Amino acid sequence: MIKRGEGDVDWQPKTDNILITIGGQESDLEGKNAGRAPDTQRWARLLVVTHKTPSEVVWDMRLQDTGLGWAIYRGERLPALYPDR
Repeated sequence: MIKRGEGDVDWQPKTDNILITIGGQESDLEGKNAGRAPDTQRWARLLVVTHKTPSEVVWDMRLQDTGLGWAIYRGERLPALYPDR
């Protein structure tokens, strides 16, 4: 059971990929979903997957900390700083 979550899914028209935001999940030290407790860890994940079957992960970032007072919400892809690359 997932206790809490913030998230978003966005289609990326330039690449036809999907950006997925999993914004704030809580798990115990074994990685199982858990509620707030002294050993609970908070994690969030941003990933981009292809829009085909089966999908493939193109990019993946996971943030994790023992503090419970944070989350991310609605990840967005920003234009490249170097558009020629």
